[in-house]
Amino acid sequence: MKLKDFKNHPLFPFSDFRENDAAFQLLIDFWQQLVKESLGEELFPKCETLQDYERDNGPEPFYNPVMFDFWVPSLDRGARITLTENFNNYPLLADAKGDERFSAYYPFVYYVNYRRLPDNSKDIEQIVLCSDMSDSSLQSTQKKLREFLIDQISVKETEEMINNEIRDMPNYPTEEEWDAYYERLPEEDD
Repeated sequence: MKLKDFKNHPLFPFSDFRENDAAFQLLIDFWQQLVKESLGEELFPKCETLQDYERDNGPEPFYNPVMFDFWVPSLDRGARITLTENFNNYPLLADAKGDERFSAYYPFVYYVNYRRLPDNSKDIEQIVLCSDMSDSSLQSTQKKLREFLIDQISVKETEEMINNEIRDMPNYPTEEEWDAYYERLPEEDD
């Protein structure tokens, strides 16, 4: 099935994947197809799985389950895709007001990581893509996969892009606002 076929499926976006085995399998197949369509018929077959997918990544509250974790040995690079969900119905960052901005939901986040291979032979550069199932997040995931694995943008350039995108993010708190926010939080007892 192509991505458009998955999106037309009656269970899409497969949000009941924790309870429904069919939705879970469709979700996994969807993410593999997204990577395949992003990387193309030449590069996708060279991908090797590093970790099995996860239905969940922790106790409740749930954390971002791993949808696809792989590397391309010829590039010494890989990608890890996790599924984000807005369990608390936080407002989107762009719509957040006042202190809501500090806990607002952002549907797509990415960063670069160094990942040790399962055989402990070496570390590889890996882009970690945390995405929900919205069209804009899926498009961003595909774009970042292509930039990192096809265009082979350097880690430094990727980190510069992240910093620039954070600065340009509408409604994102400044460093000074973050500092003031943390100063107002009550201290936790140890």
